[in-house]
Amino acid sequence: MRRFLLSYTYSVFKNTLRLLVKKLFVNLMSLLILLPSLTLIAAPVPTGYGFIPIQEEMQIAQPVTATHGMVSSQEALASKVGLDILKQGGNAVDAAVAVTLPRADNLAGGGFMIIHLQDGNKNIAINYREKLQQKHLVICF
Repeated sequence: MRRFLLSYTYSVFKNTLRLLVKKLFVNLMSLLILLPSLTLIAAPVPTGYGFIPIQEEMQIAQPVTATHGMVSSQEALASKVGLDILKQGGNAVDAAVAVTLPRADNLAGGGFMIIHLQDGNKNIAINYREKLQQKHLVICF
C-alpha cells in the first residue's frame, strides 16, 4: 500500500509539475511576443524630423503661376531651353520636344498626348507608345 501511495503521489506531482511548466512556458512566450509591441506603444514620437504639417509643406512648395505658358522638367537648363522656345514663338509641343528626357515617359519614352490647337479650336490625341519588335515581346513581357 505504501508503495502504491508513493507511486500515486509521484504521478500526481509529475503531472502537476508538467502542467506548471507548460503554463509557465505559454506565459513566457506570450510575454516575449507582446513585449516588443508594448515598447512601440510607449516609444516617444520624434519631434525634430519625420512629420511635416501640411501648412509647412505648402510653404516649402512655392507654387508658380503663369499666364502665357510654362515649362517644367527635371533639369533647370532643360526648362530654360523650353522657355526660350516659347519666347521665340514656339508652342507647347515645340517646348516638349526641346526638354525631352529619354528615360522618362515623355516624347522619347512613349506615352499619350492631347494637343489643343487654337487655330480652328481643334483637339488632337496622339498615342506614341513604344513599339517593340516581335522577338522582344517574349523577353520583356
